Amino acid sequence: MSNGLMLGVKAAILTAAIIAAVLCGMLLIPDKDDPQRDFQLVFNDDVIEIKNAEDLRLIRGQVGVMFEEGDAQQTPCTKDESVIECYEWPSIAKLEVRIEEDENVTCHDYQWRASAENIILQDCYEIDEAHWYGGAAIFNQHWPINEWNEPMTIFGSANMYRNPTWYGSLVERYFVSSKGVGVRLSHNTPLYVSINASNDGKICFRGQYPLNADSYSSYPNPNNDLPVLDYKICTAKDVVTVHEYMSKRFVKKPTGMPDTRMMKSPVWSTWARYKKFINDRIVLAFAHEIIDNGFNNSQIEIDDGYSYRNFGDFIFDPEKFPDPKNMTDELHALGFRVTLWITPFANQNTEAWKEGDYNDYWVKDSVGNTAEVFWWNGPRAGMIDVTNPKAVDWFVGRLKQAQADYGIDSFKFDAGETQYLSSYHTKEPLINPCEFTTKWVQLAGQLGNLIEVRSSFENQGQSTFLRMMDKDSHWGWDNGLKTLITTALTYSVLGYSYVLPDMIGGNGYPFFSIFPDRELYVRWLQINAFLPAMQYSISPWQYNDTEIVEIALRWTSFHENVVTPKMIKLAEEEYITEGKPLVRPLWWIAPTDPETFVIDSQFLVGDDMLVAPIIDEDARSRDVYLPAGLWKDEIHNSMHEGGTWLRDVKCELDEILYYTKQDN
Repeated sequence: MSNGLMLGVKAAILTAAIIAAVLCGMLLIPDKDDPQRDFQLVFNDDVIEIKNAEDLRLIRGQVGVMFEEGDAQQTPCTKDESVIECYEWPSIAKLEVRIEEDENVTCHDYQWRASAENIILQDCYEIDEAHWYGGAAIFNQHWPINEWNEPMTIFGSANMYRNPTWYGSLVERYFVSSKGVGVRLSHNTPLYVSINASNDGKICFRGQYPLNADSYSSYPNPNNDLPVLDYKICTAKDVVTVHEYMSKRFVKKPTGMPDTRMMKSPVWSTWARYKKFINDRIVLAFAHEIIDNGFNNSQIEIDDGYSYRNFGDFIFDPEKFPDPKNMTDELHALGFRVTLWITPFANQNTEAWKEGDYNDYWVKDSVGNTAEVFWWNGPRAGMIDVTNPKAVDWFVGRLKQAQADYGIDSFKFDAGETQYLSSYHTKEPLINPCEFTTKWVQLAGQLGNLIEVRSSFENQGQSTFLRMMDKDSHWGWDNGLKTLITTALTYSVLGYSYVLPDMIGGNGYPFFSIFPDRELYVRWLQINAFLPAMQYSISPWQYNDTEIVEIALRWTSFHENVVTPKMIKLAEEEYITEGKPLVRPLWWIAPTDPETFVIDSQFLVGDDMLVAPIIDEDARSRDVYLPAGLWKDEIHNSMHEGGTWLRDVKCELDEILYYTKQDN
């Protein structure tokens, strides 16, 4: 065969192949400038795949899944130079895909636009071929999130105690997988998310404006926009590379640290031990007990119960606290700082509610009256409108006045979730109701760095402690001890390293007079010793057991003298400057080691301290996985090469296994 004929045959075959691919609805989209780029996007009708240079599939999903059979068929649409793919479903929606490339990362930007207000935009991605992390705090905080079972729910901050299927007090529109895939959803998308709903093995993202926006489950849509669904999928060689890229691009770094004494020595709260049954004598006696048993403190926290009848006035009940200033003076003399529990609510029987109602400082209902907000201490309350600068100044001014009147050092900011907004209205319309949470935390930040909040959204840039939601006093995955590490890891991945674990031993719910199990309490405090802060309420000496007090003193001292200096150094050198978390998953130092992707009971402090606590009742040993490297077992004073499991490592009740890396 002649050379000319051979070339003609090859050209014909190539042309036929291209035509066949187009007819089948399949398109492999190369980079316009570099056809050998590392990541390739593949469209096949409504199925999307992204593959790496070795043709390994990184993610697979289906777009437009809510479009019913018989709806208008997708057709290619006109695309400008920045668009690599464009499809349109006439009278329904339009999808445009753009590409961005960095040195080591490729991002595909998906932009959906609905053609009518009743259109539901929804894309679903399979999660069973990788391990996924991030998203939100939830009641059953499994790690990775593949084991979650979350139905399609508004992706907003909520009090998960009221409904365990809601997402919790912390939500961020970010997910990352063990295959080096990161997903970031836009701030303005009216977002709903399901994760492995009914064990379907998928994560689904929905953009929708319900026609009747009358509850927490709806987005307000003040501008009467049509639904959108915008997100980026970024891919890199491994999970750490893509995570660091997306963190640097989308997440603000903190400008400083929380109060370092609060990091070092325990917070002592009245809540879990006394609940609302507190008065000045009880608080002072509590302080003396702390000192008499040899413990240090960062502060004593007077929690719910000090005002009792006047929630929102920030005044002490005169029957329970006849001279609160004298009490705080005594506490200061004993070496305690004093913090006070507050919320954004004021019940209708308070002077604060009356003043705020008169000046339009509370959120409004649909007809312009002060909304009647339901919360756990009152069915009818006002909630501060954090979008109103005058209301914020008034609220902060009242807190500063309480500091001056009573000698209060700072505050514990409770609530702030968007769930309490329901269908209410704010002075500044909210495109995303989570902006309420953001502004509540920003309000708290005006009071300095000796504060804690329990809710957050896009607040990573603040130097404040984010407290975990109340934990329950049991061993299980339903908000018990097993979720302590996984919650800390989730907060870290979402950009919040200044995590304040809740009370050691849990809150003693629902039996207020029964202590957490003795062994549970010890294992809980041992984990807390390796986290950024410690918080006691139920006290070690309440067990009438000298061993418990000795164990608590040992590991509290270890936190103060070993862990805290390390945390402060990490914060100064890596977190504030580079965004690297203080508490890290094992895959952080072994991003291609599949063993590290599913380990939910170990964690790292920095890159060179590995912690492996006991989280099972009656256990006195456990298996420990060490990533590659040379590690020293600090409890048993032995050396081990990593990249392997250590089986049945002994760990008595007074011990917590931890290892330090020797070859950094």
